[in-house]
Amino acid sequence: MEAPCKRRRGNDDDAGDAGDRDRLSALPDSLLREVMSHMKARQVVQTCVLVRRWRDLWRSMTCLDADQDEFATAGACIYSDHEGWERFEDFMDTLLCPGNVSIALLDTLRLHTSYRGLGGEGRRAYRWIRRDIKYHHHAGQEPGLHRGALSCNSWRLRRLHLSNLHLCNLFAEHVRSSCQSLENLELKNCNCEFPAIASGSLKSLVLKCCALKGFREITSPSLKNLFINAGYNTKYCLLVITAPAVTSMFLGVTPYNFNAGVQVLEEGSTTFTQFNDLRALVLNNCDLSDDLQILGHFLRISPNLERLTLRCCKYTNDTKKKKGSAKSKNAEPTPCPNLVDVPCKNLKLTEIIYKEDNIRHLIELFLRISGNFPNNCIKLTKVV
Repeated sequence: MEAPCKRRRGNDDDAGDAGDRDRLSALPDSLLREVMSHMKARQVVQTCVLVRRWRDLWRSMTCLDADQDEFATAGACIYSDHEGWERFEDFMDTLLCPGNVSIALLDTLRLHTSYRGLGGEGRRAYRWIRRDIKYHHHAGQEPGLHRGALSCNSWRLRRLHLSNLHLCNLFAEHVRSSCQSLENLELKNCNCEFPAIASGSLKSLVLKCCALKGFREITSPSLKNLFINAGYNTKYCLLVITAPAVTSMFLGVTPYNFNAGVQVLEEGSTTFTQFNDLRALVLNNCDLSDDLQILGHFLRISPNLERLTLRCCKYTNDTKKKKGSAKSKNAEPTPCPNLVDVPCKNLKLTEIIYKEDNIRHLIELFLRISGNFPNNCIKLTKVV
């Protein structure tokens, strides 16, 4: 870490007298912290060499955006850049040592490591979070901001974005019990070694390309936006979602992550809940060849759905004919039973995004049950 520099750049007193030459330092601390919130952590620390006013201001930052890429060795491959990792590790160890920055007092934390498989760096990076969970101080004991006393286990975080970290069950338990203000949680390319995420304050949850080890449940009564895409699950799991207030949902449910499908339940019950606030639903790379059970399930419990997107979903209609059946060649096939009784009068747009020209059966299906969607328009978008 670049330690706070003791040398003066120019004359601090002169800089203070000449306000016109340093208008930025004349701003109140709250505005300076707002400026810092748009900077990477390394840049924030480097402000300590500007003038005396900035020397300790970085210790009271409210947004910490730490990115290993800032310490990358020029020309080195991210899979073997051990020198870059060591520089990043030294920087973070010093930054988060007692008396400097405490994660518990931050409003926003973004922590990005370049590659979760490089020599266990994802696990070593997680220790900064684990250490603060166990040993952080009260706000009154920290220099810089005086934002009131914290309980011994609580964090003030509202936004938490983590990339390429190994996260154990201690992390999920801390989110549930001690992050009472957390509204935005984003996990990208993380190894998630916990079965569930539960929160009474979350409004947005993103799980992107994560390695899930038995993950099977999401519970959040305040959740508005849910995004789950790709990744894989090491166990045979049914994803159970309890989030009655959700308004937007992006689900990439595949045989590789939730091979037993998805269920949506009321909190503390085995009864299916209603997504009365859900307006937009995206199913990404889902296999709809199960007689459209997943799609029919979501349409049935989302009476106010306005926009449906089927992105690169698989659907085949190759049902075998029963022996002795005497269907004529021109007989119209029976609509899928999972969609026959689905009333979606508020559905305005169904967008089918596809790669190959094998969506005829899916389009025909929606046309045959169009009476259930009187206001629906079908939009076709081909991607490469």
